[in-house]
Amino acid sequence: MFPADSIHGWETVFLVLLVFVAGFALLARWLKVAYPIVLVVAGLLVSFVPHVPRIPLNPTWVF
Repeated sequence: MFPADSIHGWETVFLVLLVFVAGFALLARWLKVAYPIVLVVAGLLVSFVPHVPRIPLNPTWVF
């Protein structure tokens, strides 16, 4: 399904994203703001970071 060498890269990206989500959720609680708002703003900011690998998603996985 996936090449073995690309799985390590995906694991790293997913681990970093999980840490960011947990950190931003804590930040939302500390700021007393709804966490979906903070996660959307954080996602927009992370999208501008250069050299972040693109992970293609199959549309059938999302829907």
